[in-house]
Amino acid sequence: MLEIGIHEAELRDLIRATAERSTGAPVLVRYPSDSPAYLVVKRSPNSETARHGLALVIDAVALLDGDPAFWMRAEATRRLALPDGTPLVGVAGDARAPQFTRALSSGTQPLELKIAIRVTVSDILPPGRVALVLALIVLGGVALRTIGRQRAKVRAAEASAELSGLETRLSHASRVNALGEMASGMAHELTQPLTAILAQAQAARHLAHGATRTASREFSTTWSDRRGAPPPYWSVCGRGPGRGSGMRK
Repeated sequence: MLEIGIHEAELRDLIRATAERSTGAPVLVRYPSDSPAYLVVKRSPNSETARHGLALVIDAVALLDGDPAFWMRAEATRRLALPDGTPLVGVAGDARAPQFTRALSSGTQPLELKIAIRVTVSDILPPGRVALVLALIVLGGVALRTIGRQRAKVRAAEASAELSGLETRLSHASRVNALGEMASGMAHELTQPLTAILAQAQAARHLAHGATRTASREFSTTWSDRRGAPPPYWSVCGRGPGRGSGMRK
């Protein structure tokens, strides 16, 4: 079956010319149409006396149907070419240089696969991953901020407790100082009258001692003058030398 616009004579001539050019190995030639296909031509019998040419038409697009969704992206380009460089799939005038070129590992169909991928910002920074990273950063920032606030509260509580302890000790010291001042005042107030009393008592004792000595001297003088007369208190008591006890009538 021939495509519309392809003359059988023209295709026959192409196959004959390709088979005559063959040296025993299959020859690849582009199919004479706009479709991405090529011919695998082989002579028969495979000798110098070949009389026929065999051709197999292969659709090049079908060879690359493994991951069509990826290659439909605007930044991805793939090319499939014949060994002589004739393009089968892809734009021949694409300005992007291929980043990967490799011949397919086939002895009978050594086609060249060329791939070019334009790296975009979304490839380097996928939106989903960027959003996830930003969310993690925000959560980390919130967690760090919360931890910082908690630490600040703990430090403030510790400082408040220490200040409260200092105030308690200061208040206790103030009370002890006031108690000391009160005790000192009370001791002073008690010392003054006691000192005065002691001074008066000592003065009275001194005076009494002096009066006793004076009275004793006067008594000795009077007793010497009377020469043996009984002392006045003996008369009062009813006692005298050689008398018994009893009051004088």
